[in-house]
Amino acid sequence: MRSEVVSAKRIVVKVGSSSISGGNAGNIHLIVDALAGAFSRGIEVVLVTSGAIATALPILGLTGRPDDLPGQQAAAAVGQNMLMNRYQDSLNRHEIVAAQVLLTAGDLDHPSNRQNAQLALDRLLGMRMFPIINENDTVATAEIRFGDNDRLAALVAELVGADLLFCCLTLTLCTQSRRTLRGPSALSLSPRVTTFRASRSAKSVPRVSEPGEPRQRSQRQSTPAPRAFP
Repeated sequence: MRSEVVSAKRIVVKVGSSSISGGNAGNIHLIVDALAGAFSRGIEVVLVTSGAIATALPILGLTGRPDDLPGQQAAAAVGQNMLMNRYQDSLNRHEIVAAQVLLTAGDLDHPSNRQNAQLALDRLLGMRMFPIINENDTVATAEIRFGDNDRLAALVAELVGADLLFCCLTLTLCTQSRRTLRGPSALSLSPRVTTFRASRSAKSVPRVSEPGEPRQRSQRQSTPAPRAFP
């Protein structure tokens, strides 16, 4: 298993909102340091992040998530800007440039939109940019939502043909990832890292899917799809 992790060339990492918002906003530095270590060794990194609405709450003087859809969309619009600024400020320490990508489930359900997203992400990775992806909560409605960013991360991993998908579940995990991603042995798994393999179907992606067949990546050599580890 370790050799397969070390050989990963393209990874998707998903981070939850509780790890990077409120009193944990400073944890972004831990995450960025871990991913910058992998980036510096030539690994292509895509980050799927939650936290836009949670980041906006103290700025808007709110104590909880708005109950109404317009309120949530307004909070997302404010929080997304603040969240990206925090990531870029941290990435500046490593001279890495972030690229914001906002998606809805409808984007990936529509063939031409899906292809455009895939080509744009491939180009960004080829230019050594650092794509940061979140759901486009400002325009998303119940009918075109992913439901949660675990599902979005699985779809993105399939979309870009990632070798591995990491879901960071806790701050402890982020601290462990900082060591393992930057260690001399290149890339290794923390015991609390969960890796999934993305489904080939964009319309019905389970949170954890079964192994399948390799897929052809646009502008890249065909390689096996992300492996799933217990």
